[in-house]
Amino acid sequence: MIRHIVLYQFEKIPKKVISLFMEKYRACENLVNVKIEGGENVSSKVELSGGFNFGLLMTFGGSDDLEKYNTLKSHMDAKAIMAPYLKNTLVFDI
Repeated sequence: MIRHIVLYQFEKIPKKVISLFMEKYRACENLVNVKIEGGENVSSKVELSGGFNFGLLMTFGGSDDLEKYNTLKSHMDAKAIMAPYLKNTLVFDI
């Protein structure tokens, strides 16, 4: 099992755009062994967030699933949708 953690720093991203890219990410769940959760930072300690204001937690069955996910059209579409609003990204796999 691999946990793929992605933190995003968005600038002025509309809620509609968030819904759209999450729809694309969730489409990946039908194509590879992954469970995807995501949401905005709701911490009361925003100063500790490093400016990251949205996160995804993906749980993959294994490294083959993560590699396959990285090539999925739905994944590429999600990245393209958020790109105009993205200032920074942090990826961490455990």
